[in-house]
Amino acid sequence: MKFKFNSLNLIKQPKVSIHRLDLEMLGYLNVTNLVIKPTFCNVTEVAFTCFADSNFYDCIRKDMVLEIEDFGRFVIVGVDEESDGQTTSKSVTANSYEVTMNKVTLTYKDNTVFKLWDAVHPEKGIELDKNKNVVTKANQDVYTVEYRYPTLLYIISQQTGWEIKHVDADLLDEYRTLTIDNEQAYGLLMGDIAESFKCYFVFDT
Repeated sequence: MKFKFNSLNLIKQPKVSIHRLDLEMLGYLNVTNLVIKPTFCNVTEVAFTCFADSNFYDCIRKDMVLEIEDFGRFVIVGVDEESDGQTTSKSVTANSYEVTMNKVTLTYKDNTVFKLWDAVHPEKGIELDKNKNVVTKANQDVYTVEYRYPTLLYIISQQTGWEIKHVDADLLDEYRTLTIDNEQAYGLLMGDIAESFKCYFVFDT
């Protein structure tokens, strides 16, 4: 999606603001050639050019956060500066904000049985070393074993800071056996988890 103006101003270019990593806003950028490529079930890419006379030009660098009006947050992944001797500009590329989840890597013991989500007790099971807890029934000498499976989305939410808003009811009682060995959170979600549970994830950026 490339935004172009005509004489009637029928298309309005969205505002682009730049933010620190803690999401504190610095201000608005004057950008040209803004291209947004929305992609379902994948990273959305953004590209634009910014000239040196723009406010906050010096703040444009890798890993800074952009907020594009009506499109959400993005993270700068590439900056190329060019000069023709008269004008200086930066060509910027950015990816949708969910890629920040890849800063978190997860490791769990091999062949662990995971539950995707437990709406009542999402944290259930993650504190247990052996995925089970022996419980004594009151006034009886009989022991029962209560299996507690780690809840994948709770673990990822706690590690990345993302909040789980909705999980389809058909997935609430689903279990899978996975091996997670030093895997990036976003790649894990969009890869092994999406494939094994036959589901997709939508991110509100």
